[in-house]
Amino acid sequence: MTISSQNRQAGPYLGNDVATAFTFAFKVFSASDLQVVRTDAAGVESTLALTTDYTVALNSNQDSNPGGTVTLVAGALVSGTKLTITSSIIPLQATDLTNQGGFYPKVITNALDKLTILIQQLLNGLGRSIKLPISDSAMNVTLPAASVRASKALGFDANGQPIAVPAGSAVTDSGAVTFTTSGSYSAGTVGKWLKDLASSIGSSLIGFIQSGIGAVARTVQDELRQTVSVKQFGAVGDGVTDDTAAIRAAIASLATSGGIVLIPRGTYLVSSAIQTYSNITIKGEGDSSQILVATDIEVFYSDRTTISTSIFRAEFRDFYIKKTFTGATTKYDIHLQNPNVCKFSNVRIQSGHIDSAYSATNVGGIFLDKPAGSTASAFMNRIDDCWIQNNSIYLLNITDSSIKGGYVWGHVRQFAIRLGGASAGNIDIIGVNGIITSQYNGGIWLDGSGINQVRIIGNEWDGNPLLTLGTGIYSPQSTFQVAVSGNTFWGCGKHGIDTTDPVGWSITGNNFWKGNAQDNSYDDIRITGVTFQPNGNTVTGNSHTIDVSRTNKGYAIREVNGGFNPFGNTYSSNSVLGGTGYQNPAILVLQSADQVGNVGMGTNNSLRLMQDQIRLDYEATLVKTARTQVAASGGTLDLTITTESGNGAPAAQGSYVGTLYVSVSRPDYTPQSRRTVWAAIGYGTTLSTTSLAQQDGTGGGPTYTITAPSNGVIRFTNTFASAVTVDMMFVGTKGFAGA
Repeated sequence: MTISSQNRQAGPYLGNDVATAFTFAFKVFSASDLQVVRTDAAGVESTLALTTDYTVALNSNQDSNPGGTVTLVAGALVSGTKLTITSSIIPLQATDLTNQGGFYPKVITNALDKLTILIQQLLNGLGRSIKLPISDSAMNVTLPAASVRASKALGFDANGQPIAVPAGSAVTDSGAVTFTTSGSYSAGTVGKWLKDLASSIGSSLIGFIQSGIGAVARTVQDELRQTVSVKQFGAVGDGVTDDTAAIRAAIASLATSGGIVLIPRGTYLVSSAIQTYSNITIKGEGDSSQILVATDIEVFYSDRTTISTSIFRAEFRDFYIKKTFTGATTKYDIHLQNPNVCKFSNVRIQSGHIDSAYSATNVGGIFLDKPAGSTASAFMNRIDDCWIQNNSIYLLNITDSSIKGGYVWGHVRQFAIRLGGASAGNIDIIGVNGIITSQYNGGIWLDGSGINQVRIIGNEWDGNPLLTLGTGIYSPQSTFQVAVSGNTFWGCGKHGIDTTDPVGWSITGNNFWKGNAQDNSYDDIRITGVTFQPNGNTVTGNSHTIDVSRTNKGYAIREVNGGFNPFGNTYSSNSVLGGTGYQNPAILVLQSADQVGNVGMGTNNSLRLMQDQIRLDYEATLVKTARTQVAASGGTLDLTITTESGNGAPAAQGSYVGTLYVSVSRPDYTPQSRRTVWAAIGYGTTLSTTSLAQQDGTGGGPTYTITAPSNGVIRFTNTFASAVTVDMMFVGTKGFAGA
């Protein structure tokens, strides 16, 4: 029979701890013609022994059905090992054809088959051997003698001839150079370079350049060292191992160069304060990067060697400080002295104190601090989208900075947000989604005489009814140019806004809802004069609603004399709703204020004229007329405007403003007449008139005077030598004289 397959190998079969029998499909003459090789998990091969390690069952007809089955004696082939079956027929010629002997076809066929099998075995081995390309010219590839190649490696010279070289070497035209890491090599050789490349300085030998015009060449080491991970310095992040030293070392490694310190996902136990430096960003992966603190410590702080020592461009991003300590706390979690252009973004800082653990002394959260006497700058800092949970933010003498977005829950602290120091100013507090006020010093505490240019815009005060809360904005000292706009004050326990001696405040477009939650006569907006007269403040377009009953009612807007009257403030277009929630009237201001367009709950509307000597109820518009013939030379006609008084004004001090029309003519000589339009402002017996227009008849005009002989009365006195007919009409607004 012919041999129709060139394959002389079965497998490799992979062990599975089950199979014991393995088939092969090539012709052999006996079981001993097989070679069975087992390869262990390490790649080491061993040839198995017939009968001892395996048995063979050959198919009965090796011509028509070549092959058979190998069965392992020790049982199943284990996982991780392999089994390969091939033939290993001894290359001997055992067929002897004699003269006149039997010339049997089967004998001839078997002999030819054996020759073919031997050739296949050779080809099988050659297929896994090193060969020269057929295009190479003839060369001597004989290996060096054993004595020459002992403990050497195979190499090739410049002509491609095999030579023996030291182990771990490479050959170039200039000779052998080593690259083994255990060798010692001269500077400038390839071996030295390869050895250094595999060492800790290897990344400094590899170049890098960013794409784009103007990019400069750097090393891979320079690029990689811009960012370090705390785990590269030994941090574990299992919440049990103290990772303080590792985090400190990671940050310190960038103290000079600056860069990014990564805090990967994990829980990192920190037991003592860690210093950070200028130009370093500490970055995590959100709440998954948790710094766990069980003691009263500053977690991160900046150098405070002197009161003027500063930090620049420090950044904190995307991590979570969880403090479990529940005792008295005197340390802020992050404390930076004289910070400049520092930024906090998406940082969560949680106190260990529960919601009911109110304290007027415990501190925590973020403290940006310019100490008294510091000559350094401290400006252009940002706190964006941070969750300050049962903690607070304190900016002391900081300028040109902002707090935007996020949440500040300060109910268990002395305050939620505090701006302190007389030099603080130009601060934005914008879009904070939830401010929970402290019952002690409120939600935003402006704590410094002279604080100025503060913009409090679009924030929400979260009046959780389960908590004991305080004032929304608390300003106990004189502050200047504060804009409070578009905020929602929901459920403030005390006042919504309580400001003392403010100058130039603008309180516009805010929504006050369910104020005076402690039901103790607190107001939505209170302006108090203590050391001087608060003035130049505008309260406009605010909405005030208490839709539940209050026993101890407060005011929607109230001016208070704490030693001085507020003066020269304007209250306009405010609306009040809450029949059982507010005092009536709900807007209570002292005499020297404008009220225009306010509605609801007994609100009064008034304007100030003539250097605040007249307050007018502009809604009380009136028309008064008088007509009679007046005797010559001293005859009079009185037009009574108003005799009302009240609202704190002295008795009998009616006031008015409007237009006075006076028409005078001689009944005996009609061409002699005079028509005059006057602007008239009066209070009590004082009258100011200004001629707006006058027209005399063809015969000239009679003469007269206009005076105010008594409260609310305009008198016409004829100074002409003839009797005259007089028509008087006043169109205007009445009010009350101010004092």
